[in-house]
Amino acid sequence: MNYIVFDLEATCWKLRKPPPQEIIEIGAVKVNDKGERLGEFSAFVKPKLNPELSKFCKQLTSIEQEDIDRARDFDDVIFDFEEWLNWKAEEILLVAWGDYDQIQLGRDADLHELSFPWLKHFMCLKLAHARMFKLKEPVGVKTALELAGYQFEGVSHRAIEDARNTARILEHHFGEWAFQDPANIQVK
Repeated sequence: MNYIVFDLEATCWKLRKPPPQEIIEIGAVKVNDKGERLGEFSAFVKPKLNPELSKFCKQLTSIEQEDIDRARDFDDVIFDFEEWLNWKAEEILLVAWGDYDQIQLGRDADLHELSFPWLKHFMCLKLAHARMFKLKEPVGVKTALELAGYQFEGVSHRAIEDARNTARILEHHFGEWAFQDPANIQVK
């Protein structure tokens, strides 16, 4: 089995009733069943409904409008992502820090009238981490890294860097996760 540790960035606004969000960046790290990194995927995505980033979104993510203007459409990027996943030939489990990323991928799939059978194989590492450490409340990636003796590396709210840091947590505790036993994999 390969673990696909992924993170998304999406359009965002500082509004009471913002428009629907769309993915603007996908970052992922592939880890094999020995806890070894096999590769990375990183791409910007041009939103379909709101291709102009808000000032808030640019400040939060450090993604520039030029990055989005040069990006390819979701359909093209997700095709490359699926090729990289190699989900038809390899068993995969998507792993993210929270369930937002899985939900947002599903929303973008609906928007583009696509279906992702591989999206149902998902594990929320944030909840697994909270259970493993018997925490009252789940913590963020930075705190989880600190508990493991690490510091966050790179820029927060950038998909590939968030995925890399989440992968560090997965790798640090690799043999301890409940989903190491295939009978305990929780599929949403």
